[in-house]
Amino acid sequence: MIARPAILSSIASASRPRAVAFTWPVFLRAASTSTATSSTPDPTPTPSASASTSASGFASASSPLPEASDAVTPDASPEYASTYFVPRTENGQLPVYSKVRNGGGWRTIVRKVEGDVTSLQSDLNAYLSEMHVDPLKPPPAFSQRPTNRHLEVRGNWVGEIKAWMEGRGF
Repeated sequence: MIARPAILSSIASASRPRAVAFTWPVFLRAASTSTATSSTPDPTPTPSASASTSASGFASASSPLPEASDAVTPDASPEYASTYFVPRTENGQLPVYSKVRNGGGWRTIVRKVEGDVTSLQSDLNAYLSEMHVDPLKPPPAFSQRPTNRHLEVRGNWVGEIKAWMEGRGF
């Protein structure tokens, strides 16, 4: 009769996987002295400094850069030149939000105003006052919070303010 420990050791050795030497793929290997001895060549080509443009058509460092006066900016039109800027959020949306107060009062909040908040208030007041035609709806009243760069408008004007900002290129 076979001893019980011998049977268990033979079963355990048959089901146990054998250790295999692990090597990193070529594209994941770091450039170091240990991988410099490998027989596989580095797949990344080195750019030549003599060419003025690469195969993709982009200029290299040896080609001259265009002058700053040659650059055309889309926001350079004088009618939209202003002293304020409202950057978009991380999701690419305009930072215009609505808030419902107790009693049903609506507030529209423009956040992240950079620059002169007063000139943004005057431009929005001119735009919203010409849109205000309902005699039962109160005209927009503004309040500034310059410490946290917010502009509050009384009423629900989110759609109108976002349309105005997109029209101005924000």
